[in-house]
Amino acid sequence: IKEFEGAVDFFTRAVKINRCFLDGYIGRGNSYMEYGEDKALKRAQKDFLNALHIDPSCLKARISLGYNL
Repeated sequence: IKEFEGAVDFFTRAVKINRCFLDGYIGRGNSYMEYGEDKALKRAQKDFLNALHIDPSCLKARISLGYNL
């Protein structure tokens, strides 16, 4: 779990630096999905939707959102 927490922290810092960093949202969302808890899954969904808001054609975000649902 510590690895996933570290990954979430890393991606959170990345999106704070650059709010349009798609891979930051997708990476953090995928890290949240690894937790497997309902709250984390909802956070993952929010990150994937944020990435799609920035770039609606982002295939990685669409695929990750599909796995999340």
